[in-house]
Formats: sequence, structure tokens, C-alpha cells
Amino acid sequence: MKIGIIGIGNVGLQVLKDIQSNDKINKFLNVEKILVRDKDKYLNILESEFGVDSPVLEKLTDDFNNFINSDIDTVVELIGGSNPAKEYVKEALNYKKNVVTANKALIAEKGPELFKLASKQSLHIGFEASVGGGIPIIRTLRDGLISNKINWFKGILNGTSNYILSKMYLEDQTYEDALKSAPELGFAEPDSTFDIDGSDS
Repeated sequence: MKIGIIGIGNVGLQVLKDIQSNDKINKFLNVEKILVRDKDKYLNILESEFGVDSPVLEKLTDDFNNFINSDIDTVVELIGGSNPAKEYVKEALNYKKNVVTANKALIAEKGPELFKLASKQSLHIGFEASVGGGIPIIRTLRDGLISNKINWFKGILNGTSNYILSKMYLEDQTYEDALKSAPELGFAEPDSTFDIDGSDS
């Protein structure tokens, strides 16, 4: 599968590193293009992560037309928020590309519109990474338990809040200290607003 990644912030960079470093994954997943807002800024980040001679540097672009017209069959959207993510996903679907996203806000706010467009184009939007910290529950419910009647769910609404509350309760950390360490350990974005104000939940 030839994929194009939109955004290499905290989540996107980790996805890229996982793909590049795992022989089992990169046997069937090939990163063709990476779309960012500021090519020079992210070129420096990729050079420090992968080295100045890494082929991954050549895949970086800040030109959407260059990105979408490349030889990719699946777009992986990892920028967060509704805009410009919605426009990128719509264009990807219009260009007959399947989409995978970890974007809670996008699915919550624009999901029905995007799913309708994907269905019309006979394409797929994978959004399981945006639900339950990536726990594989959506496909299980949709495909494996389709004949069952689900009466209720029980679970943690927000992994960041769970992390913070656990640190405060179990380790007597202050809210501020727990909140500060959450992004450092990958439990929250650098701007944790949506993680803690209830928006994600």
C-alpha cells in the first residue's frame, strides 16, 4: 500500500518512525509523500530523526497538488482539528484515495458528510485510531458483532484525563504536574486543551 501522510506533529512523526523502523510494517506499507505546512521546518526535524541522507526527506512537500497527484492510494490524515483537515480529506476522496484518520474532531463534526462522500466514491474512511486510544473496537462491532444487539458500553472517555486523574490519585501529583507530563509521555498533544476541556470526549 502506498500512503501519503498529512502532518508530522507528535502523532504523525511517531507513525512515520514506526513505519520506517519496522521491517514487518514497511514490507507492505510504503510512505510515498508527506504533506506539511512548512517544508523547511519539518525538513530539519526529519534530518534530526532519520539523518541527512535518508530517502524519507525526498518525500516531504508543502504543495497539496504535488501530494495528492502522487502515486498514493491511501491518505493518512494526522493534523487534528476540523480545518483544514476536512478539505484535505474531501479532496483525497475526490481524487479516489482511501482515508485513515486519528482525528476525533474531524469525525465528530464532519463524519456524516465525509462518510457519505466516501460511500458515493466506493471508498473507505478508517477512523478507528480516533476512538478509544486506537483500541480495535469499531471493526469488531461493525463486522464481527453485526448480528448482536449492544445494550451498553463501559470505558474511559478520555485517555489524557484518565492519565492525569491516575497520577493525582495514585501518586499525589498536582493537576499542573500531571498535565505537564502528559504530552511529554505521548498521552496528550502539546496543546492539551481539547484533551482536558471535554471536547475530545
